[in-house]
Amino acid sequence: MKQYFWKTSLIVTALFTTSIIAPKSVWAQNDYPEEIKTSFVDNCTQSGLSQGATIEQIEPICTCLINGIETEYTYQEFQAIEKQLQAGEQPPTKLVEIMSNCVQP
Repeated sequence: MKQYFWKTSLIVTALFTTSIIAPKSVWAQNDYPEEIKTSFVDNCTQSGLSQGATIEQIEPICTCLINGIETEYTYQEFQAIEKQLQAGEQPPTKLVEIMSNCVQP
């Protein structure tokens, strides 16, 4: 349960911060701009570091997360997931699978 919370909090923190910096015109696109991907990884990494992970542990996980998200979801779907998480909903099953795959050794 603790690991599930940790993984979920990483993605939620990264999504919240990413949406704050992304202009509306970017959110309407299907592609993932580099600055958004970089911001996601940076914010995810900071969240992991604040929870006791090392940079060597967390940065590959965060990179894996955004790569998996980009492969699985359009940018518009990514935005919809962000809104769901902000509303307190559970992450979609596929997103949880992406997180689990990225965290496994």
